[in-house]
Amino acid sequence: MVGEEGTSYTVQASATLTLNAPKTTLTLRPEGTPLPRAIFTRIDVKAGETHSEVRLDLPLRVPFSVEQSATPGASSLALRLFHTFSDVDYIVSDSPGGAVRDVRWVQESDGVTRVQVELSGAPWGYDTTYEGTTLVLRLRNAPAIDARAPLRGRTIVIDPGHGGEDFGGAGALRVPEKNLNLPIALRVAELLREKGATVALTRETDVEIPIYDRPLLAETRNADLLVSIHANALPDGVDPRTKRGSGVYYFQPQARPLAEALLASLVGQLPDVGNDGVHYQNLALARPSTQLSVLIETAFLTDKSNLRLLMSAAGRERMAQAIALGLERFYRSAAAQPRPRPPR
Repeated sequence: MVGEEGTSYTVQASATLTLNAPKTTLTLRPEGTPLPRAIFTRIDVKAGETHSEVRLDLPLRVPFSVEQSATPGASSLALRLFHTFSDVDYIVSDSPGGAVRDVRWVQESDGVTRVQVELSGAPWGYDTTYEGTTLVLRLRNAPAIDARAPLRGRTIVIDPGHGGEDFGGAGALRVPEKNLNLPIALRVAELLREKGATVALTRETDVEIPIYDRPLLAETRNADLLVSIHANALPDGVDPRTKRGSGVYYFQPQARPLAEALLASLVGQLPDVGNDGVHYQNLALARPSTQLSVLIETAFLTDKSNLRLLMSAAGRERMAQAIALGLERFYRSAAAQPRPRPPR
């Protein structure tokens, strides 16, 4: 350990890299204790109906990082294991199907092993956790979707932004953002359920839910999507006439098609609101990788015409209808995409 802040330790993962890790995941050893040295020789790949797994058998837990790259027509994840040594470079090419195409590992540098996981397409979600000393990369397979009823059987978490003591932004009429997000989210949930989706809301009343508990609900429910609904605002001192319109934010590359589908629906159904675009940004509610996660800014509280729409029941209904339609269109488009071959 080289430092600490709040609930995290800063650890020296390699000669040139430090990592932040939750204190609950680390055990402090006496000063002078030699660094761990793990010899790594085995990977298993397993495919199931809903998830594929890459299992790395290690003699002890070591720090790791996960980095995703995405290029047109291909996708991969790179796991770096620190204080780890591989006997030989190796490839697992006879994949049993599902999301994983092949896996290869190489000794990248002294004490750093890179495990390159090539995927059959962009994952619908992934996470990486330890089971004992086995590091498990779990990948969500693309679901089987009925194009005639694309929302039937899908699980979606809708997050009405802010709540309770967290008021969010406010427009010229000083109505807090939290009070505008909730009715839109409740109506979106209603519309999705009418089409056969299973929907969970992070809140259904004016209560404050910790920000990191919101994606945890989506993970617990094994949801396909996490959609957080907000309203935008400009900071004090910025001309409010400079920005208006709907915008959608994503961080993980596989969530971009969802963001684009939602924005297209919002702009198509509400052309009077304006188009603020699709944005790549590292936001807490767009960052989760366990499912496709996006954050919608329905309109600007600091724009007079946008605010009037958000303040009206009819305007909020139009917003909810557009979001529900965008989700339906996203699933219908996903149904037309080829799925990786099923497990043997």
